[in-house]
This record gives sequence, C-alpha cells and structure tokens, in this order.
Amino acid sequence: MLKRNILYFLIVFCLFSLFSLPNLFNSRHGLVFITEEIIGSTLFLFGLLLFSPLIRKLVEYLNKKYPWSDLIVKRLIINLGIIIGFSTVTFVALFSLASMYFEVNGPPDFFDKKEQILLKLSKENPQQKGLKNFTIKRFSLTHYTGSIFLGCILLFSMIILIEELFLENKNRKLRKVRDQKIEKEIAHSKIRVLQNQLNPHFMFNSLNVLSGLIHEDVENSNKFINNLSDIYRYVIIQSKEVVSTVEKELEFARSYIYLLKIRFENKLIVSFNIDNSKLNWLLPSMTLELLIENAISHNMLDSKNPLSIEIEIFEDILIVRNNYAPRLDFKNSTGIGIKNLNKRLKSLQNREAFFGVVEDKYIARIPLIKPE
Repeated sequence: MLKRNILYFLIVFCLFSLFSLPNLFNSRHGLVFITEEIIGSTLFLFGLLLFSPLIRKLVEYLNKKYPWSDLIVKRLIINLGIIIGFSTVTFVALFSLASMYFEVNGPPDFFDKKEQILLKLSKENPQQKGLKNFTIKRFSLTHYTGSIFLGCILLFSMIILIEELFLENKNRKLRKVRDQKIEKEIAHSKIRVLQNQLNPHFMFNSLNVLSGLIHEDVENSNKFINNLSDIYRYVIIQSKEVVSTVEKELEFARSYIYLLKIRFENKLIVSFNIDNSKLNWLLPSMTLELLIENAISHNMLDSKNPLSIEIEIFEDILIVRNNYAPRLDFKNSTGIGIKNLNKRLKSLQNREAFFGVVEDKYIARIPLIKPE
C-alpha cells in the first residue's frame, strides 16, 4: 500500500489536473484564473499533511472505543460530526486570517485582471449566468465562502477516509500475524503432547531390548546400559524441540543402531545413502528411531534372512525401506507411533507420510521440511 504522504500528493495532483489544468489551456481564461486554484491546491495539500497526524490518532482512539463492527451507525455520525466540526473551525480560521491580511495589504493585484476577463466573457457569452453573476465592482472574500467551506469538507472527508483505510490495512496485517502466531502455538502444543506420548514409547522399547539382552550377555548388557543412558539423555534434550535436522537424526540413528546390533548382531543390516546437501533439512524429532523400531518390531530377524533397512533421501523425501517379513507371533499394533508422526507432520506442514508394502518391501516416505 502507498505511503500516506505519497497518496496525499497524488490526490492533490489529480484534483489540480482535473479542475485547474483545463483553465491553463483555455486561451480565453488566461493564468489569472489558475492563480486562485494554485493557492487552493497548495492550501489543500498543506492541510492534508498538517491535519492527518491528528486525525489518525483520533481515528485510532475511535476504533478502540467505538469499533465499526459493533457501532456502524454511531461511527458514521461521529465521523460526520468530526468532518463538520473540523471544517467549520478551519474555515473560520482561514477566513479570519485572510480578512486580516487583505485589510492590511488590500485586494490582490490579479483580481482586477480577472474582473476584466470575466466582464469580457460575460458580454461575449450572456448565457453564462455564472460568469455574469460573479462579476463585481469590488473585491470581497464572501465570494470565496462557499469554495473555502466545501474545500474544508472535502479535505477532512479525504483525511478520515484515507486514515480509516490505512488503519484497517494495518489492523488486518496485525490480525493475520496474531492468527498465525496462535495457530503456530496451537500446532506446537499438539506436537508437544504427541512427543510426550512418544518418549515413554521409546523407553519401553529400549527396556524390551535390554530385557532380552540381559539373559544372553551380561557384559554387553552393561555396555548397552551405558550407551542407553547417553542416548536417552539426547532424547530428553531433543524432546524439547519440535523438529530436528537430518544430521542430528542420523547421528542418533547410528547410536541407536549400535545398541540394536549388540543384541541382534548379524541379524540386522542398516545402510545409509544421504546427500550432504540435505543434512540441514528438518523433520519431526525422533522420526528415525520410530521407523527403525517399527521395522524391528514387525519383522522376523535371523542370521539367514537378516532384516535389511535402507535409509535414503530422494529430493525432499526421506525414505526408509526394509524387506517385508512379518512376524507370525506379533500381536496387532496400536500404531500410536505412526499415527503421532503423521499428526506432527500435518501440524508442521500439512503433509502426510506414506506407509505401505510395495512389492516385497515395506516403505515409509517422510516429507522433509525445507529450512527457512
């Protein structure tokens, strides 16, 4: 939107072009006619610049105390009263100052020339009653009373209209920013709730891994516990964040896979194919942990048919795929982790992930978030 002062200059220029320039190009009128209009345009512009800050504050006050949405008729009456009141006071001030000036300095020189031109025009065109009636023998400000008062009415009407438009535009932008902030806070609150549901899920799965390992290898169990404490410390820190970078998720995934391999050894194979240019892209925190754990929980693992998990990024999609070998003894899953991940993605960027079996592979496609 145009700045106020520029808009005011454009308005005065348009009014001047509409009412004054035609006289300039009229050979019968001459420059004496335009002198008054130049003075009027200058005073009009000066009035716009002088009174607009005062009217702006007044309109701001009225918008708070008498908002348009609740009191349309009352605001119209108030605005009309402001226009008439300010116009009357300004008219009286201008008329008084002009009277004092002309009383001391006398009538303007150009007025006599204008009188002569008007007399000539009225004789040449007797049907132009306006010109004939305007001709006088003596200079008098009373002939300008109507023009000055109407000019004041137009001046304050324009100021109020423009200030109302600018303030409404400003308020609309503020409302938009406020609504976006509220939506963001709501989305983050939802994500926090989902993360709080996910963190106990992570601990539960980790303890399951540990419980199976304790009976098999005490030494590696201690090592597992030490690494688990480091990882869970990271989980606690990361749980405070809504999103994480691909780089951090990969670091965590490698540490997590290290713990898993203590238990599963050669039953689990994990490979990475990540473009370094995508390391600063974002995704919901703890995404890779969820997808890796999901693959292990749902599929059979043995040394002859190891579970192979491939992690890669194609364009703006994180892809995690594994060979599909569902466990026969696996009970129906609640799917809370996958549901939460989809909800978090939808809250963050209104996009959903894909989970499904394609040929002999189970594939998860997670849309990444481009960093700002």
